[in-house]
Amino acid sequence: MIYLIIGASCSGKTSFTYNSFLKDKEFINNKNILDYCETKDTILLGKWDKEGRTKGSDTISRKDISLINSWIAEMLKISNKDIVLEGDKITSRTIFNFIKDFRLPCKLYWIQVTPEVSYSRNVNNGSTCSFSHLKAVTTKAQNIYMDYCNYFNGEIVNTCNLTRKDFDVLNKDNYKTICGCEDFLF
Repeated sequence: MIYLIIGASCSGKTSFTYNSFLKDKEFINNKNILDYCETKDTILLGKWDKEGRTKGSDTISRKDISLINSWIAEMLKISNKDIVLEGDKITSRTIFNFIKDFRLPCKLYWIQVTPEVSYSRNVNNGSTCSFSHLKAVTTKAQNIYMDYCNYFNGEIVNTCNLTRKDFDVLNKDNYKTICGCEDFLF
């Protein structure tokens, strides 16, 4: 299975991913084409740790984004573990089309917030990103989700009303209860 987690800045992608695939598990960071993190069951793009805010695809440099497809192909070749890709750097038609061509089971999560919530959370975290930039990131995730949700068994996880405490436990198994949402499938 390939898991794809996309969304706006400060939507909760990293918390959702960490809680779903790494929390309370042993894991190590490795490198093969790109940095990745490995557990008994999964391989996650990028470096991950228990502390720090920069994790996952945020740890992949912009110049290395073009290597993501090669990394995916290599991981599929050398392992039968689930592959997890999270973040803005994987929110790309080039990457999604590449994955689509494998015709493997995939699960796409759009961690959804409004541009206004993204901006507010960024400001509260000390970011100087402009509203227009954050709106563009939000719109990109929405457009990619809408274009690929039917191919990749898409689900929407709306985190607009969540608190920091909610993000400590939010994961793929409990988000419907925590977010108070119905099953949004397209």
